[in-house]
Amino acid sequence: MVDISLLPLLEAAGSWRLGIHEARKSLIDEASVLLSVGRSEPSILTVASLYSDASPREIDGLIDQVTDELGLSDLVARNLDLLAARWLCRLVIAGEMDERELTGWAHRQFGHESEFALLDDVVLLDDDWDDAVGGWGMQSIKELRPQVRAAAQGILDCPLV
Repeated sequence: MVDISLLPLLEAAGSWRLGIHEARKSLIDEASVLLSVGRSEPSILTVASLYSDASPREIDGLIDQVTDELGLSDLVARNLDLLAARWLCRLVIAGEMDERELTGWAHRQFGHESEFALLDDVVLLDDDWDDAVGGWGMQSIKELRPQVRAAAQGILDCPLV
């Protein structure tokens, strides 16, 4: 099982690796948080020290260093989709991303073929959202928002192994 204090950093790293470059700031911020709670790995210090305009190649190299140093390279490589989904779920729960953005991303990323049942639930909610927007749905967008938030929280509550 992964140390839960590392999850936000790993989620940002997975998001970056999937091309969600908005995760750059989170990667730096989460490394800083880890330093503030006593983590002292040199690679975490280096990530926390990155400038916001660091090159993608530099960031990729540092992600490799961090995951290698933590012994989590394989876990990150195997779970990029789930790590990115978790990062986006954190944004939804924090009110920094609209629920529809999460459902749309999940639908584009996974279709109806995810390896994770909880992500399939988010994709189905995207279908429901489409129906609500089209006017033929059984639920309103107002009813769907808390369901998406609950699904996002369910994904975050699920342990990453």
